[in-house]
Amino acid sequence: MSKLLKITNYSLNIKIFLSFFLLGLLLLTILFLLIIPQMQLEQHQSAQNKLEQMIKLTKEQVLLAGKSIQMQSKLEISETKHKIELDIVKNKPLPKMCQKVYIPYSDTIILNTWEKKYKDDNNFNKRDYHNIFYTQSSKKSMLSKISCHSSIFNKNHSTFEKDIKQNIQKSFALTSQIHKGTSYLIWLNKKYQNDNTPLYEENEIERKQKYIISNISNVKRIYTASLSPKEIIQNSNKAPISHKLNNKDTLTWVNIINQNDRYYFILITTAYQENFDKYKDSIFWKIFPASIIALICAIFVGFFIFKHLLKALQNSIEEKEILLKEIHHRVKNNLALTISLIKLQQHKVEDTNTKKILKDIQERIYTMELLHRKLYESKNLNHILVKDYIENLVLDIAKTYTNKVKINFNIDEIYCNIETVLPCALIVNEIVTNSFKYAFLNHTKPTLSIKVTKNNNRYELCIKDNGIGVPSHIDVYKTKTLGLKLINSIAKQQLKGELIYKYDKGAVFIIRF
Repeated sequence: MSKLLKITNYSLNIKIFLSFFLLGLLLLTILFLLIIPQMQLEQHQSAQNKLEQMIKLTKEQVLLAGKSIQMQSKLEISETKHKIELDIVKNKPLPKMCQKVYIPYSDTIILNTWEKKYKDDNNFNKRDYHNIFYTQSSKKSMLSKISCHSSIFNKNHSTFEKDIKQNIQKSFALTSQIHKGTSYLIWLNKKYQNDNTPLYEENEIERKQKYIISNISNVKRIYTASLSPKEIIQNSNKAPISHKLNNKDTLTWVNIINQNDRYYFILITTAYQENFDKYKDSIFWKIFPASIIALICAIFVGFFIFKHLLKALQNSIEEKEILLKEIHHRVKNNLALTISLIKLQQHKVEDTNTKKILKDIQERIYTMELLHRKLYESKNLNHILVKDYIENLVLDIAKTYTNKVKINFNIDEIYCNIETVLPCALIVNEIVTNSFKYAFLNHTKPTLSIKVTKNNNRYELCIKDNGIGVPSHIDVYKTKTLGLKLINSIAKQQLKGELIYKYDKGAVFIIRF
């Protein structure tokens, strides 16, 4: 027995197997003791957050629906009023729900204007009213008073509102599927906002004085239990209210969607706490079988993989380098094809400015194409020789414009990655191209110098010519020209450096980063 407990008596393979087994047991123990309770809590919070997101979406949908209904209602009312006014002018018969009477003339009455008159000013639900229109009568010292019931002004409103309600109720149904709770909309009378008695009311007459369930909702009653109007208003647009409903722990979210001087328009969502707690019970039994199977598989698979791990990693690195080179090769080819297409288009264009723009685009793309070509040819993708790259770039630009410019290179043996080389190349392309275009007009001995140095992990790129320099009226740092804006942007934002311009027998651009 003692020999079996001695580790030194086992072979290396058995030691590795036992190591994986013990490690797996340790991880499994940590999983059950620490991770699962945390996962249960996160799952519970995730379910609650998901519901809150659904509530926010539903609130936005209700707001949008309300605006749509209001706009449709206002438009239809306006059109109906206009039609009735035309009928009055033309002495045509009025609609059935309109009455015309004659009243004595009064200076206090405003003519040709609609006035809204409620049937009962004390009624909380003000939907029953008349629109009254006063106009001049043919009878002497008399006015015509036309009174029309509100129902004729929104004949198509019910159909439009019905379609809106169906969409809102689908959202309520979806929310209910997620949390097994209930969502509904109510109008709450502001007279009861400080009332501490339960909001729910059995008596229909008293209930309509306190609150009205919106027709958009798909419920016949509210589920606020003992919550009072004061509690509901005070906790609106905040964390859910914890209370009891049917002797069960319940969470209720209250969101005030709209309000005026008479009522609050409120979205209420109620869900039982047990609907969220069920995730705690299910997560253990979901993870336990999978954890045991994963432990067994991990022991056997890990044992066999361990021997070949280093070799597999090496092969993977080599394969990725080949794939990365292939990507650079394809990018290079695509950029070269793009340049060719621009050249073809350039020959077809007659406008000089358009040709110039196409040529500038072509040069910028070429800068990137050359970089990917160097990456493809490089043995180390993270180390690009700056000297070769910039020299090739500048010489190729020179062939495009002129061979008369003497170019001096003073570039240190510096290796950089693509994140540094490409911004530098774009700056070089812009400055050198501008020099060839504008600096050497009528110059007998044009010279261009490019210098790149590195000191204490700081780089300095200096480009100098002996031309006429940047015109004095142009502010290099604040100009709106694309080239100089590009140089400033790349130097400051991409390279996190500084741009310095000065005139010293020619233009001098210095970029330190």
